[in-house]
Amino acid sequence: MFNMMNTFTETTKLKELGLEEKQSQIYLTLLKNGVLSPLELSRLTDLNRTTVYRILEELENKGLVEEVVDGKSVKAKAASPDKLRLLLISEETKLQRMKNTIPDLITKLSVVKDVPSSSTKVFYFRGKTGIQQLLWNTLKGSTLRESSTKENVGFGYMGWNESVGLEFADELRRELWDIAKEINLKKQS
Repeated sequence: MFNMMNTFTETTKLKELGLEEKQSQIYLTLLKNGVLSPLELSRLTDLNRTTVYRILEELENKGLVEEVVDGKSVKAKAASPDKLRLLLISEETKLQRMKNTIPDLITKLSVVKDVPSSSTKVFYFRGKTGIQQLLWNTLKGSTLRESSTKENVGFGYMGWNESVGLEFADELRRELWDIAKEINLKKQS
């Protein structure tokens, strides 16, 4: 018979073996109560039946629950706790695979990290405020003032007046005019 303290301790230990809390709850309930239907499990654990069916399937895949055909109904029972050793072996196997894989993965990822990135950048701006931000940053950014050879390309399906509003569009045009004058003055000097 389990008491609350033991159930908490056992749930914690089962979690260390890779069981989730609800899986532990169902496994321990089956150990305590023997053969139960999904409906009975649902009532004892306060989990809905859909969740109980899913967890029973997961526990069957781990070898911790066995199906019992009882007349026309299918019930479940907990497999022997000795089967928990299989979970430990499975976790050890996964860990060993990860240990064996990690050096090669680190090498491959280090190569990817050191590849120089392209100078081309793509940004997506959405909505009126996104377009305003894009246009303002392009015009106010230092790239246009520093060099007239840098290129910014944008695609849209509406004009400035429609997409960002007449007042903001007029401010952009004034800023663009000022930038064009600065560039021309630099070229002349």
